Amino acid sequence: MKKLIPFVFSVLIFCSCSTSIYLTRTVPPELVPDNPPARVVFSNQFDYLSNPGIKDKHEIAYQTGISQFAETLAKDSVHENPVVIFLIDTIGIIHSSEKLFNNQMPVDEIKSLCQTNKATYLLSLDSLRLHFEWETIREVDPDGSVSKEKYFYLYSNYYVSLYDSSGGLFKRTLLEKPMLYTSRPTLSGLITIQPNLANGLEKIKKLAISAGIEYINMFYPTNETYDKKTLYGGKYFEETNSLIKQQECDKAIELLVEMTHSPKIKLAMKARHNLSVAQELKQYYEEKK
Repeated sequence: MKKLIPFVFSVLIFCSCSTSIYLTRTVPPELVPDNPPARVVFSNQFDYLSNPGIKDKHEIAYQTGISQFAETLAKDSVHENPVVIFLIDTIGIIHSSEKLFNNQMPVDEIKSLCQTNKATYLLSLDSLRLHFEWETIREVDPDGSVSKEKYFYLYSNYYVSLYDSSGGLFKRTLLEKPMLYTSRPTLSGLITIQPNLANGLEKIKKLAISAGIEYINMFYPTNETYDKKTLYGGKYFEETNSLIKQQECDKAIELLVEMTHSPKIKLAMKARHNLSVAQELKQYYEEKK
């Protein structure tokens, strides 16, 4: 057992006296409109009032999810220089029975809505599905008794289609958003009484806002973390680590090269590691300029 102590101690030192730098890259937008800023008119094509799969008591939930989704699109307060401007179709949905389940909008209708709203694109809400999923968690207490808790998750699935002003389909997208809704103690995993959607309007609004923001962001580049570099810390590396964080890698490299010649074997080893990271980060920072 004694032979393991120095090894464990060294790992703890590394973990507690280290600093991390995350590398990011820019991901191009998923949707690139022609001649930005593009005007996109949002049109709800989902007739939830005539859908036999939606109960009357749940209609208010669907109305809330659709209206909040549209409002989020039209009120983008995140981007100062928008490349897309969303408008809302105020005409309303008019469907005949034979078109109720046809997700492909007629070309003439697309052209008319774009022309009326002076829009270059049309975003159609083809359908929305609000539903619950659940799981039962079984726990054994210290006294040996067993308790079961059922966790309910609220899901909103927005299916949307983007058309250009000529009526051509540009892209179809599924926006799926889950949220923990509630939990209930349960005596049986066989009987499940689902919560009422009409009682979850505030959570439905939050999911609609999240879906709207996700769709807006598809028109903009994003940054993603793809790697992490770890530097040894401690008093010997305070200055060099600070220089690296300030992207002054040349100065840090100069100091670290000197430290690699230290008679202290562990210090020289750590310096060589940090030097390697500094050289890599120098190239990373230069490529980002």
